[in-house]
Amino acid sequence: MSFLFLLMDVLTPMDSQEQEELVRSFERNQAQQSRFWNWSASLIFCFTAFRMYSIFQQVSYPWELV
Repeated sequence: MSFLFLLMDVLTPMDSQEQEELVRSFERNQAQQSRFWNWSASLIFCFTAFRMYSIFQQVSYPWELV
């Protein structure tokens, strides 16, 4: 019987306000995820730049302790 209620709930159309709230929640989630990935990409970029600099220094001056 509960399956029938779930099916009826899915088949009933949403009103405009519900749709707008759902879209706003999706936009908030997308913005939050976008900030997270931008932060992560920045961190990875900085780490990669540091590693490239370290490799270059090691190849250029292998016996110097810096």
